[in-house]
Amino acid sequence: MPDAKNAVFPKEKLTKYALATTAIKSGGANKTKVFESALGYDLNNYTDLMDKVYNGITKYEAIPQSDNGSGQRYRIDMPIKGPNKNIREVCTAWIKDAQSGELRLTSIFVNHKKKG
Repeated sequence: MPDAKNAVFPKEKLTKYALATTAIKSGGANKTKVFESALGYDLNNYTDLMDKVYNGITKYEAIPQSDNGSGQRYRIDMPIKGPNKNIREVCTAWIKDAQSGELRLTSIFVNHKKKG
């Protein structure tokens, strides 16, 4: 993925979205509850999750997704070990903005399906 080391990860994607108590349901599951039960992440330790995602985006394959005219989208799935010592695959979605060239996170969630 181009410019992954300079990717923008707005903390609000965690503090007001994925780990917020009013988090949107994804695939029928509340993201907050899934992050907390699967990995032990909540609003008290979100910076650790951010750090792990930043480290992961340069290590794992960026899979190109469709470009809807706003920019090239990518998906990066990465195993993350949470504070509760569980390891789960975290899916991240990114877009390289067609106008600004900025690469930014658009979505993050724990993959509900166990690999095996």
